[in-house]
Formats: sequence, C-alpha cells, structure tokens
Amino acid sequence: MWQEILDTLNSPQTVEYGAYQRNATPDTPIWRRPTRGKRFKSLFAALFAKDGARSECLGRARYARNRYSQNQKLAMPYVAAWVRGSNYALLVRQSTPDPEVTVVESSSVDRIDSQTEEELTIFLSALFGRGAEEFGVRLLESNKIVSLP
Repeated sequence: MWQEILDTLNSPQTVEYGAYQRNATPDTPIWRRPTRGKRFKSLFAALFAKDGARSECLGRARYARNRYSQNQKLAMPYVAAWVRGSNYALLVRQSTPDPEVTVVESSSVDRIDSQTEEELTIFLSALFGRGAEEFGVRLLESNKIVSLP
C-alpha cells in the first residue's frame, strides 16, 4: 500500500483534506474540510506545502493560524489527505520533530460528524492506531516520507 501511495504523490489529482483544529475561533468546525475546488494539486503538496499537513501539525501553517486561531496558537493534532475517489487516506499525527503518518480508509475521514474535542481525539487516535497496526507508521520529514528507524 505504501509504495502505491508513494508512486502517486506527485501526480496532479484532486486532493481531499481534513484538519482537526483546537484553540480555534468560536463557530469554527473542529474537523475542517476545505471544499472550494482544488486546495492542493497533488498529494505531495497536501503533505508538504507551506500550509500543508506537515506544517499544520507543526504549528507553522500561517493560513490556518491567521484565519482560525483564537490566540495565534492553533493546534492541529491530526490532518488527513487523500486523492478524491481513493479508498485510502494518509492520516498525519502531530509529533516532534517530524509528524507521523499512517494509512487509513478514506471513508473514515471523509465524513466526520460534529463531535466534542474529546470524542474526536478518541476517534482519530483509535483510527491512527488501526492504521499503524495494519500499515505501519512513517515520518513526514521536510519533503519526504521516511520509514521509522
């Protein structure tokens, strides 16, 4: 599965994206799904662009912080990205110095109903655990996905 995903990272495709935001402004959904057109032009861009998953999980994504943060410290514990129509998504988890990533079913992150922060944290943590058990965990370094040592 990993090789299949890695082989298509740079292919131009419509990418879906979801981000779990904490410390967001009131009335902002805690699972934010950009829905206007193509936000990212490839899975690689969704993961590594300046406002992509890696930057969001490290607290460096300026767009999200400026638009949605209550106090300039917007926490993004989980971010998901997947090619529209694919059965699988990459679920990225906040970690230092590099975020961790695993593979999950895209249907699990495509439609997440409103939940409390506690419920969403439990759901995404369990989902990441299942993905890690089935597909393993890798790291999102500055511009590549690498296997754990």
